[in-house]
Amino acid sequence: MAEYEIHEPEQDAYGDWAAISIGGQYYLFGDYHPAHQKIRTAWFTSPNINKPFEFCGEIGQGHPDPDIGFAEGKFYLITQTANDYVSPGPWVEKVEVRVAVWIPPITGRSTNGVNRGRE
Repeated sequence: MAEYEIHEPEQDAYGDWAAISIGGQYYLFGDYHPAHQKIRTAWFTSPNINKPFEFCGEIGQGHPDPDIGFAEGKFYLITQTANDYVSPGPWVEKVEVRVAVWIPPITGRSTNGVNRGRE
């Protein structure tokens, strides 16, 4: 038989976290099930991943299992409810995008004797 613990007093429950960092600000979205109320999505923010996050509010109702993403200049909060949410953002004054491209070195000589390598 399964066992479980009953919390007294009853507590709000959180889970199924999704995270994104925008312009150095961190955001968490997750299931939020307040005691004696229906489940919904909660969101939190912090300027430092290693510091406490501040509760910012709740979004929608229903069992969300949220995920957060960025595509084509917009932020998307995808949930298992009837509603997903789109924001043009940014949620902070400045967004920096960093992209790295790795180009492997080419070594050797071509068939015409010209060196193609970056040495």
